[in-house]
Amino acid sequence: MFNRLKSFTLATLLLSVTLPLLTNSVRADLPDTYRKTVTNPKTETDKLFTFGVQQYRHGQYPQALQTYGRVLELRRQQNDKAGIAQTLNNIGEVYLGLRLDDKADKVLQQALVLR
Repeated sequence: MFNRLKSFTLATLLLSVTLPLLTNSVRADLPDTYRKTVTNPKTETDKLFTFGVQQYRHGQYPQALQTYGRVLELRRQQNDKAGIAQTLNNIGEVYLGLRLDDKADKVLQQALVLR
């Protein structure tokens, strides 16, 4: 039993070391057009928004507020009205978490108008 566990551990260790080396060598053989990834500004903004949601859920309200502020700027640049409304809604939720009801009401009213 102990030898099987030892063998399994060794095999797992070898795979974890060699697999990244193999995948990198395969990627090196691909043409530049396949290796380069095109970044979509909307996708990047959505990822940042998701990060703000995670901060909010972990009670990191000041950090979430800062992240949502950046997301709001980006969505305004993209003229994404639905995204702006969604971000304003989440900012309002953060203000409620911070017990800043007046600010929350103001921001939530803006979100409501956009929706």
